[in-house]
Amino acid sequence: MSMRYTLLLTAAALALPAAIAAEDPPAPKGGIDVPNWREVGGIGPSPRSQHALEFDHSIQQVLLYGGRGIYSDLDGTWLWDGEQWHQALTGNSPGPLRKHNMAYDRARSRMVLFGGRSPSGHTSETWEWDGSDWELRSTSGPEARSGHAMAYDSARERVVLFGGRGGEFDVELGDTWEWDGQTWTEASTPGGISARTRAAMAYDEARERTVLYGGRSSGGVSGQTWEWDGEDWEQMVNSGDSPLAREQASMTYDSEREVIVMFSGTPGIGETWEWDGTGWTESPAERPDTIFLNGIAYDHANEVVLQFGGTDFIPFAETWTYNGSQWQQVAASNPPPRNRTSMAYSASEQHTLLFGGFDGQHFYGDTWVWDGRFWGRIHMIGSLPPGRESAAIAYDPENETILMFGGLGEGQEVLGDTWEWDGSGWEEIDSTEAPAARAGARMAYHPQEDEIVLFGGWDGQQQREDTWLFSDGQWQERIAAAPVARNSHTMVTHEASGDIILFGGHLGGDSYVFDTHRWTGLEWMHVTSGQPTERADHAMAYDSENETIILYGGGRQVGGQPARADETWEWDGNDWTELSPPSDPGPRAGHGMAYDSDRGQIVVFGGNDAFSYLGDTWEFGLPFLIPPDARAVGDFNNDGCVNFQDFVFLLENWGEVIDGEPLNFPDFVALLENWGEGC
Repeated sequence: MSMRYTLLLTAAALALPAAIAAEDPPAPKGGIDVPNWREVGGIGPSPRSQHALEFDHSIQQVLLYGGRGIYSDLDGTWLWDGEQWHQALTGNSPGPLRKHNMAYDRARSRMVLFGGRSPSGHTSETWEWDGSDWELRSTSGPEARSGHAMAYDSARERVVLFGGRGGEFDVELGDTWEWDGQTWTEASTPGGISARTRAAMAYDEARERTVLYGGRSSGGVSGQTWEWDGEDWEQMVNSGDSPLAREQASMTYDSEREVIVMFSGTPGIGETWEWDGTGWTESPAERPDTIFLNGIAYDHANEVVLQFGGTDFIPFAETWTYNGSQWQQVAASNPPPRNRTSMAYSASEQHTLLFGGFDGQHFYGDTWVWDGRFWGRIHMIGSLPPGRESAAIAYDPENETILMFGGLGEGQEVLGDTWEWDGSGWEEIDSTEAPAARAGARMAYHPQEDEIVLFGGWDGQQQREDTWLFSDGQWQERIAAAPVARNSHTMVTHEASGDIILFGGHLGGDSYVFDTHRWTGLEWMHVTSGQPTERADHAMAYDSENETIILYGGGRQVGGQPARADETWEWDGNDWTELSPPSDPGPRAGHGMAYDSDRGQIVVFGGNDAFSYLGDTWEFGLPFLIPPDARAVGDFNNDGCVNFQDFVFLLENWGEVIDGEPLNFPDFVALLENWGEGC
């Protein structure tokens, strides 16, 4: 690659995060085709913590194994090729594990995995990965344990292991072991270093020392730095600022910059620190969240630190890189699978907001936003809505806020609280009067009256048929003839007519309806039309570009058995028409849905297919269309100028199939070769 390309790439990479935040994504131009569903978002390892991550030099990819998911320990081998994750199908496996550790033996081209906690307890197994499969190598050596530290000493060609928790009495351990590819050998009694677990460790190749920081011992959490030279441990005196004492941090060696990189840890620490052999320096790079029990490894093929997963008590599946100056998210991740979540699009913030939901065991109280490329978990302090499912939610364009009411929470408690999202946090709203607590109510904004309208729901004993209005921070009941009492219906504003459209719902038991109603601002009016069959827990969103409402999915009981729909319907203001897109998200109910007006895409997340809870993300809209002559020169937004907007568009839509070919590296080359043309 020429110097011109290298400089251009570097400048673009440094400017990209700010540019994406500052500019709207360019809208592609071209002909009109059939709107279609396409799956987007995270494809890769499921959310997890307590996993192991290390670079495999033989295949030039980062390997991930195991970890702790939302409810259980995980197995499975995943590989990162610099662009995406893919799962390796293996004949053998160490089985479900967490708090294990790995180190790559370069002399033997083997990944070494030892110990961890399995569903049956601590293990003392040593496994090796040869680039394609796992092999059990030993069950003797160090006592069974988890939370130990491991690194590969390339000068002495030994894998070094220290500490952890386990043994006969399940206590913190302070022994040092080395693996030569055949046997484990315990080192002579090292001086000074105390027993500990959950310490971070990496090998400094330039100085030929194994570096260890922190951990938890019987005396508490440590803030000490130690180095192992192959014979003894030596405590290092820091010449500068010191990281706070911590455990559960992650550490790796950046061979390009010749520094040890340490990230995160507990309690509540999210900084990035670097060790150069004489002292620690805090990196100015910031991460938008504070997580721990994550994994990091140096990706030698791409010369960046790779970070995946972690938890802040709910596990993540985000992939980030650190280049020595900034962290950048490089792969999408989805919220954990769930049902009956609440979603709304904030036009002022240009993101789709998701709150809560239920996965059969847990009522979520987390907040996520979708920007068209990634889901991002929002971390907040202060007063937060309790976890819930089936809450009513709607966007208020006049106040540029999202309103949320009620739902069903822990202990099957029916909730009656009102919350407002302003783009950065939640605030509970106190109103002189308010609707009775309920779940499965629905809301929508009425533009002519500048108020949010709420209808129906289930109050724990019966279905509701009352109508409430919210404006100027207050609720007020509107006495009016109403549709039959119901819950889990849908309500969406048809902006072209100014009316709110209500469809379907659950009447209780096995009774569902398929009626359509309008709210005019004064009253409910029944609409006679051809329409979808009866259903509840379906979802609708208004497509402002086409001035139509799109409905997808829904569920009901048939003969006591759950049935789920996979139909796409369109309401044009007067009637329903079933659409026949080439693909669809599959049968589901309880999914969230919102229309991203800036990108012209309807977004769907999660739900249930009657057998399991779903965590996939789909978008519905026109496909990307770029004239061949514009694509050939890298003018992806077809505006006659090949510039940074085209670069942003290419990255955001990398891999999208256009005219039978995915956007990929040849398109990137065309962009670089024609940079600045026509501008």
